[in-house]
Amino acid sequence: MKNIKFLVIGIALAAFSLGMDWHKGDDYSKPVILKDSDFDLKKAIPPPPAKGSAQEKKDFKVIHDWQKKRTKEQCDNGKHVVDISIQAFYGKPYGPLSDAEVKALDPFLDQIRWDAGHFAGILKAHYNRPRPYITDSTLEPCARREVNAAYPSGHTTMMYAIGAVLSKWDPKRKSVFMKRAEEVSQGRIQVGVHHPSDIDGGKKLAQYLVAKYWKDAEFMKAFKALPAPGSIH
Repeated sequence: MKNIKFLVIGIALAAFSLGMDWHKGDDYSKPVILKDSDFDLKKAIPPPPAKGSAQEKKDFKVIHDWQKKRTKEQCDNGKHVVDISIQAFYGKPYGPLSDAEVKALDPFLDQIRWDAGHFAGILKAHYNRPRPYITDSTLEPCARREVNAAYPSGHTTMMYAIGAVLSKWDPKRKSVFMKRAEEVSQGRIQVGVHHPSDIDGGKKLAQYLVAKYWKDAEFMKAFKALPAPGSIH
């Protein structure tokens, strides 16, 4: 834990000295729905690719390729979700939920966001994988740099967990919910703040958490109390 703290402090000092725009993010120190005792670190997701492995090299090639070809629109889309919220994730202008739906569903969905941030944070601290631009100084993200570790992607965990729950709430819109989850997740690679394998880890963690939600009595009670799809205006 001490080494993790030193890493974060060192990154923050480097950012300050270089005048970079870095993003600290929310404090997900406690879960909301699930409990820490529900979480099995060894079963949640596999470790990230080993340093110097073929998979890690493949990760960096993908990020470099995106740095060469990404568009202003892709950068703008990536910047839109840096400050995390249900509105930014699934609301207008990029997401499929109406303003009224975001307002009605936000109190419930935001608890999922918070859980995802919390458990992704535990794994980030455990694996302590540096962000790609920390390992490779030739990478220049076009969205704000993050001060926390890379693996798994917290954005991806949140998007896929929320997307899965929304898909069960309104199965007719499953394809658009999951399309949005994938857009945001891939956007984290495009803007240069995540490795592709970070995204894979986030998807697996989301599956792990959602499987626990469907077995949680209190969660299911709150889920069943949500307004019916089509009734929110």
